[in-house]
Amino acid sequence: MSEQDLRKLKRAELLGIMVEQAEAVKKLREEQESLKKKLETTETELEEKSATVERLKKKLDLKDETIRQASVKIRAYKKAMEDKLNAEKEKTAGEQAHVKLLQEQIAQMKKVHVSDISQAKTIEEATGSLKNLLEDAQTAAQVYLELIDTKLKGK
Repeated sequence: MSEQDLRKLKRAELLGIMVEQAEAVKKLREEQESLKKKLETTETELEEKSATVERLKKKLDLKDETIRQASVKIRAYKKAMEDKLNAEKEKTAGEQAHVKLLQEQIAQMKKVHVSDISQAKTIEEATGSLKNLLEDAQTAAQVYLELIDTKLKGK
């Protein structure tokens, strides 16, 4: 409303407009106060939630560190077990090779002595060949038992 329009109005009308304006200002102030309270409540809730988030973040960081340390330990244990397994495999392979060598020696002795026995012309020759076979077998068995005993004492 322009200034000329306001001058043309009567006092009662002006007072009515002022009362309306005052009521509007009062409502706006009440609304402003309500919004301030709501803002304060929201800010308080936000601060509480931020504190909770920080607390949870610290817990997660601790859990992450625990998991990282456990992973390092697990990897070290796995490596140690793999090394131990590989050492056992190498040891077993060496023992298997030695057993195979002994088996080949026994087969060779058997072949030689069976040939000697079958070529023997007398019982004394056959008995001597058989005695040699048994002595060689006993020697091979003793070597094998000593090897096993040495391995067991090494553990």
